[in-house]
Amino acid sequence: MQIITAIGNPNLKNKLEEENFDVFYYDIQYQEAVIDVLKKYKEIEILYLNSLLPGDYSIYEFINKIKKLNSKIKIIIILEKENEEIKNFLNSKNIFDIFYNNKIKIEELINLIKNNKIIKNKEKNNKNKKIIKLKQKANIIKNKMLIKKNNPVKNENKILNIIGPPGSRKNNFFNIICLFFEQ
Repeated sequence: MQIITAIGNPNLKNKLEEENFDVFYYDIQYQEAVIDVLKKYKEIEILYLNSLLPGDYSIYEFINKIKKLNSKIKIIIILEKENEEIKNFLNSKNIFDIFYNNKIKIEELINLIKNNKIIKNKEKNNKNKKIIKLKQKANIIKNKMLIKKNNPVKNENKILNIIGPPGSRKNNFFNIICLFFEQ
């Protein structure tokens, strides 16, 4: 997972290094550098951002530039104080992880990173399971084709219907019956 932080807090960098996180860039110090990194590395998945990060852009312009460069990036943002207008803007950009400077601690940020790693691992496991299932289905189809090719049907007058709910392994049962009749 590719993470960059732009919080403006050197303690966060130190804590992340202590935790051995694979953070791509530790605590970028200004807006333009964030833009440069996102232009160069499209695979960045998570950005931890402080709204007070120095630079030439307003928070609105900055978020728009980030989303234009990487529309899928997950942004976790820390605002200086509660502001309904900025919060509504961020929500319109699919940014819902909004925290406030005086209400969040470094330890909580680190826990957020840990939680995001766990979510990513779960997503990878689900993808791997789907791939395995698809490969199993492909093997079943391949086996059926080989059976048909090597053992042509001797008596084409037989009709066999197998009825059952989805997922009840009707195809497996069918393959066994075909093998039985062809012998």
